[in-house]
Amino acid sequence: MEKVLQTFEYAGYYSNQKPYGEPMMSKRNLYPTINDPEETREDLVQIMMRVLNYSDGDYSAIDIAELYDMSVGEMKLAIEQLCRTGLLEPREHTPKYRKNI
Repeated sequence: MEKVLQTFEYAGYYSNQKPYGEPMMSKRNLYPTINDPEETREDLVQIMMRVLNYSDGDYSAIDIAELYDMSVGEMKLAIEQLCRTGLLEPREHTPKYRKNI
């Protein structure tokens, strides 16, 4: 039940606050350390880059997870850290392009 609730909590749309170029991850202490067991995953930085790459407000966290064949739960730590450092912000979904019907 907890995993389902976490999926709903983090499944929204996000906006990359530094969309031009690659952000300096070391300046924001986003690289995993050896001593912290929660951050020992080698691919955490890669997940952060993927989330930042697609966080333009048109892709939800669920869409990004499906693109890379992972779950929103696997992206949870990356989303939390990016939001904490101000690189990512939750936002309402407003489609940029509307199809004429």
